[in-house]
Amino acid sequence: MNDSKPVQHPKISLLFELDRNDNPVLYDDLCRFSKGPRRVNRLRFLANEGVRAEQRDMQRHQTHAGTTEMPGDLGGGAYGLAGDTNLVFASPLEE
Repeated sequence: MNDSKPVQHPKISLLFELDRNDNPVLYDDLCRFSKGPRRVNRLRFLANEGVRAEQRDMQRHQTHAGTTEMPGDLGGGAYGLAGDTNLVFASPLEE
């Protein structure tokens, strides 16, 4: 019989201030929700998507080591695949 207890990780509690001048896109997105659980859940979602984008970027670089990217590749650049996430908050395309 295995009487070992499951590993319990400590909880992380965050308290921070965000000024609009620091990150206008994030600030405006979070202001859509009144303070409380909805805003916290939105921030949690955005953070999770950012981590997942970084992981995909790392996997992509490991898989395609030594290959060059085509000019204009939306997945490349300084932010890698995380740049695609930024496109969600970009200005609408003009017709």
